[in-house]
Amino acid sequence: MYAFAIPIIVIYSCDAWKRIFLRVLRRSYAYLRCKGTKVGNLMSDQEKYEKLKTSSGEKMVFVIEQEGGIYFQNLNKLWN
Repeated sequence: MYAFAIPIIVIYSCDAWKRIFLRVLRRSYAYLRCKGTKVGNLMSDQEKYEKLKTSSGEKMVFVIEQEGGIYFQNLNKLWN
C-alpha cells in the first residue's frame, strides 16, 4: 500500500513532477489507444489454434475426432 501511495503523494505535491507525470500519462494513454486491434486483423480461435506447432514443427492442436487416434498411435509407438 505504501509503495503505491507515497510516490503518488510526492508526485502531486511537487508541481514540476506533477506536470511531467501527467504528460507521460497522457502520452502513454494515447499510445496504447492507437495500438488497438484493427477489425481486419481479427482471427477466430480456430485459426489461432491451427497455427500452433510444437518446437519440432509438428501440428499441436487437432479436432476431437483425431485426438483419440493420435493418442493411441503414440501409445503404441512407446510400447513397441
